[in-house]
Amino acid sequence: MFVLRWSSHADFPNDLYAVGSDTFWKECKDAEALIKPFTIVSFHLQHDQNTMADVVMNYGAIFLAFYNHPENALLMPCIENR
Repeated sequence: MFVLRWSSHADFPNDLYAVGSDTFWKECKDAEALIKPFTIVSFHLQHDQNTMADVVMNYGAIFLAFYNHPENALLMPCIENR
């Protein structure tokens, strides 16, 4: 809506045309899905009562989320190097 409304103005920045692209929003959605395990784990590990088992289980959840991701061939080597 933003791009449709304001793109006809002469001073509309060229970089903002990407916001009107379906590809931009699809990639935003993919990025959000990719970082979701980190946000969940961060929330879980904010409690003072966590045990080592909680930490291991949460990092296991991150691993499984990346393992099940469609582009895991690119992601898994990065994780395994850590």
